[in-house]
Amino acid sequence: MITDSFDNQSPAIINPVRRENAPEADVCIVTFSHEIEKYVAEKYACGEIAALWCASGKTPVYLIERNGRRIAFYRTYVGAPITVGLMEDAMTELKCDRYILFGGAGCLNKEIAHGKVMVPTAAYRDEGTSYHYAPAADYVDMKNAAVVAECMKANGIPYALGKTWTTDSFYRETRNNFEKRKADGCISVEMESAGVQAMCDFRNVDLYAFFTGGDLLDAPEWNARQNENNDGGQHDVGHFSIALALAEYVASLPDQHVRIEPFDMKYLDEYYTGFNREITKYQWPDPFESREAAKELLQSFLDEMERGETLLFSILSGNDRFLGSVEIHGVDGDCPELGIWVKEPEQNKGYAYRALGEALRYARKHYGNVAFYYEADVRNTGSLRLLDKFADEYEIIPYEPEKVTTDSGKELELRGYELRVK
Repeated sequence: MITDSFDNQSPAIINPVRRENAPEADVCIVTFSHEIEKYVAEKYACGEIAALWCASGKTPVYLIERNGRRIAFYRTYVGAPITVGLMEDAMTELKCDRYILFGGAGCLNKEIAHGKVMVPTAAYRDEGTSYHYAPAADYVDMKNAAVVAECMKANGIPYALGKTWTTDSFYRETRNNFEKRKADGCISVEMESAGVQAMCDFRNVDLYAFFTGGDLLDAPEWNARQNENNDGGQHDVGHFSIALALAEYVASLPDQHVRIEPFDMKYLDEYYTGFNREITKYQWPDPFESREAAKELLQSFLDEMERGETLLFSILSGNDRFLGSVEIHGVDGDCPELGIWVKEPEQNKGYAYRALGEALRYARKHYGNVAFYYEADVRNTGSLRLLDKFADEYEIIPYEPEKVTTDSGKELELRGYELRVK
């Protein structure tokens, strides 16, 4: 059967590969309207940061800098194959793993969705693209529907949750199929969602989708924003304001794809600049005096790692941004010492907990460690909160605090803790 075309047993002949110097974006907005593209390029864009190419020509990727966030934007074409292909190309040209897809859609249930943003919860796979990225099934779940709904609610935007019907054939949306999909809970019909969601699941990136079918009712704040060039349809530039609000909301969320990898010297400069005075305020070490000093120390850690004495990992986001590092010194001993730091802008997002947890699991699996030593200044509330998060898995044994003065004159009150596997 043609729907059995999903193959995860052999490699693709051509694979998208991200450029090493690709520009970063916190989130990327994708839509279909040339009118919205023109509006965004004139009103919001700071310039082009990339270009996507296909037989139809160039697709410029614009950058919007807003409230400290880097938001990419480009216009795609109608239909799942080209929308999926261009998004995969975007993944090679951008360091970005969060994509917002919005546009006009047909409304199947006006009683539920008329005058509201339609937020798809699952997409009926009446197209072909999705079957190359996921095993055959009637629906693919739209995994971030709850996040989109939360953003709409927080911004006072009327919305309706429901399934969507993704079709390949605009002129073959027959009456019988319309009634079947409506009876099954579909509130919208469009041509991309199923394919794009299946691809994003396969590529391990996040998709946030919503559709509009005309004027938003009972939303005076948002309708006021749409007065300019408002045609009430898929070219309604006011709908971009909704996408922009969702982009800022999504960009504020923790990155769920954080991982650790053995440290690579290509992150030397980010380590050197990120390990600053604020990071080391309650630590024994000080900021590096020079880039060469940082390189020398990190190389010594890598040499120890080669000898099986130390673990040194980079903490990386889903789009390969360097977030910090986690170290375990003395893994060949009875109670190795833990160390972790996260760059200032990335703190309080849960990254340290996930990274340290992964490093601990690695040490336990590969070195058989069952006890670890953790040290923190009694004033370092962030480090102490981090320690508390491991209380369910480890017995945490505190030692008496010790007042010390570092070589640079910092006065610390360090308390040690032993983490022992329960």
